[in-house]
Amino acid sequence: MEDIQQSELKKACANCGAELKFKPGSHQLTCEYCGYEEFIEQSKSSFEELELAHYLKVVGENAYTETIELLHCKNCGANQHVEENYKSLDCVYCGDPLIREDVEVEGWITPGALVPFQLDAKKAEVFLKHGLGAFGLHPTISKEPP
Repeated sequence: MEDIQQSELKKACANCGAELKFKPGSHQLTCEYCGYEEFIEQSKSSFEELELAHYLKVVGENAYTETIELLHCKNCGANQHVEENYKSLDCVYCGDPLIREDVEVEGWITPGALVPFQLDAKKAEVFLKHGLGAFGLHPTISKEPP
């Protein structure tokens, strides 16, 4: 039988009980209140990043691990995922009616693993400002939410 790995969404601090936060680019969880740090054990099994074109050639039709149903809006061209219990619905973009009889089934490849962010917010902001500046764009990054 295959082992099922559980992912912890929230973890409490061993010292004060507050929620531990992940710091991008590190291998640890940190408590913002008391400073407690807990290192994340690195998985013994690794994953391999696959080039998509080569993967599709090798695996063929078996590449798609999940199928979803899409409705195509004839008015605006948007594709919308539809759950099986809906008979008809409106396009979320333009409001035109979408009818279940027009459904298309599409294969999706679900990821085998997710890699955590390697940039924290400050590094991402610097990268964004300097990276876009090379193209003559100078974004203003607001501290206030939109």
